[in-house]
Amino acid sequence: MKLAYVASKTDDPASMRRHLEAAAVTYDARAHAAAPTDKQVEADLESGFGQYWMLVAKHRQDAGDEAGTRDAYALAISHLRAALAREPGCVGALNLLIQLCALTDAPDAEIEDLKRRLADMSKISEREIDPYHSTFC
Repeated sequence: MKLAYVASKTDDPASMRRHLEAAAVTYDARAHAAAPTDKQVEADLESGFGQYWMLVAKHRQDAGDEAGTRDAYALAISHLRAALAREPGCVGALNLLIQLCALTDAPDAEIEDLKRRLADMSKISEREIDPYHSTFC
């Protein structure tokens, strides 16, 4: 997942997207070759695309494109929720989702539920994160 790692280190949306898409293609090729799939890798890629769309939203907001910002936020939320559906322990996606829900005026109850999930996850002692599989989670 070196490509995902490279993507995580850029603030250029085009570069980030290229690296994420390359990582996704590499992962898809493994899956089609009957290699075992990994929910953590899938979640990590979804979380990466969520982060990508947050970056796009920031650039659109800086350009004064309100509609484009809202659309990018919606795509980011969708990818982050997909990450959490694949790997409920994806702390990075959960943190970003809490931030986005606050930015997009999500209902307080939803934000509080997400915060509770994060608090519950932090109670898990010595949770190991595999750096090979996780860049964005």
